[in-house]
Amino acid sequence: MNYVALRMLFGDRAKYLMLLCGLTFSVMLIVQQGSIREAAIPPAQAQMEEQNYRIGDLETQLKRLRAVQDSRAISDDDVKRTWYALEMAKRALGRFEATLKQVTAQRDETRMLLDRLTVRAPRTGTVLQVNIRAGEYALTMGATEPLMLVGDTQRLQVRADVDEVNAPLVRPNRPGVAYLKGDTTHPIPLTFVRIEPYIVPKRALTGDNSERVDTRVLQVIYRFDPPPFPIYAGQQVDVFIDREEPVSPTESPR
Repeated sequence: MNYVALRMLFGDRAKYLMLLCGLTFSVMLIVQQGSIREAAIPPAQAQMEEQNYRIGDLETQLKRLRAVQDSRAISDDDVKRTWYALEMAKRALGRFEATLKQVTAQRDETRMLLDRLTVRAPRTGTVLQVNIRAGEYALTMGATEPLMLVGDTQRLQVRADVDEVNAPLVRPNRPGVAYLKGDTTHPIPLTFVRIEPYIVPKRALTGDNSERVDTRVLQVIYRFDPPPFPIYAGQQVDVFIDREEPVSPTESPR
């Protein structure tokens, strides 16, 4: 069962974390176990440090006892007891090290599992659309629309559809200008990016009564800096591309 827990809202900047899939009871239990395992690491590290100090202290005591020249000042039992205590401390340190490795491995295993259940944005962008809600079942196959739409609104691009009849007139590196629908007073300078050299059926319709819907188009990609007035991703614009040769009186300027 694939359910989601949303971590992003509209307009948020998504660096990597977007949504967590598979939020069932078992996954919630894994998250809880991961927190417990994470909390167990500092005590294990503290035990190792404490044991290292104890070993250092016992080694110092043993050296001091062995350095005594007069055998009457100390007994062999004192030396043996100190040596046994040192060996036991070293063995305890080995157990603490094994415990720390085990807890760390369990913590890393939990992180890896949660990482597999986390959908991450491939690049930094802005959340443009959210088509799923927290607790909703997430379809993995047959979905007609994406669960979430993320895009870069700092660098905007426009995809211009050129009728296949006018495709031979398009040349690379030619500048262009765009206008919002119904607004010819605010031009938007366009910089050429690329031509997609494949004619495709026209899908973006303007709603004009004389517009042909059975035509095919050449798509030209332009980029532009965000203008001082509001403009949004997915908004349609009228694009005019500069030509190298002048337009004849019988030709349309578009």
